[in-house]
Formats: sequence, C-alpha cells, structure tokens
Amino acid sequence: MNEELRELAKLRNLVDLTKVTIEAQQDVVNLLPAQQKLVELQKKLGTHQAEVKTKENAYREECVKQYEKDGTKVFAGGKIKMFDKITYDDDDAKAYAIEKGLPNLLNLNANNVKGYIKSAAPEEFGKIVKEPRLSLASDLSDFLAQE
Repeated sequence: MNEELRELAKLRNLVDLTKVTIEAQQDVVNLLPAQQKLVELQKKLGTHQAEVKTKENAYREECVKQYEKDGTKVFAGGKIKMFDKITYDDDDAKAYAIEKGLPNLLNLNANNVKGYIKSAAPEEFGKIVKEPRLSLASDLSDFLAQE
C-alpha cells in the first residue's frame, strides 16, 4: 500500500510540475503580443528619430543661409554660433609633418592637427576657419501650442 501511495505522490508531483510548466509557457505566449508591440514601437521610434534629424538639418541649413544673407543670428528655437572648422590637404599635412619632424601629425588625427594649427598657425598646410551653425534648443515644447 505504501508503494501505491508513493507512486500516487510521484504522479501528483508530476501533475503539479506539469501545471507549473504550462503556466510558465502560457506567460511566455502572453508576452509574445507585447514583444511584437515593443518591436513595432522601436521601429516607429527609429523612423521618428530619422524624421527629426532630417527636419533639424533642413531648418539648420535654412537658418545658416539666412545668416549668410543678412547676418541674422537669432532664430525661433535657436541661434547661430560660430564653430572652428579645420581645412587642410592630407598630402600637404603629411609632407609638412615629415619635413618638420612632427610624427604626431602623421596620423592626421583631427585634434592633433587642430591643436597644432591653433598653436603654430602653419598656413603651409591648413587653417581653421569659422563656420556658422545653428544651435537648436533641446526643448521646443513652446512651439507645440502654436499649431
């Protein structure tokens, strides 16, 4: 009789384990629609971020053109700031670095070149020019009410 009870206990235990496994699998199945929704939302986010980048770039270009035309520096949502832009020819810079014995310039790391041009100002191979760019505010929520 004890043997029968032991077998019954094993079977009941097996049933309980099977129920737990089924419940766990059901939770996974229930998550699938949520996972699909998450993937859809992530795709939408990527699309929206690309649209934002495109619109920002277009607005920046438009404002820079206006600045170059009439000197306007302040625009709705941002203002023109001047940034250093390095201009140099790779071959001229390498030749200059070899001629002057400047191995740190040979890899043409932009920071090395910029630092050297700023400190030594060798117009022989490059220069730093000021470039206007629009700096956009990170919070444009005030413009939402203007629709």
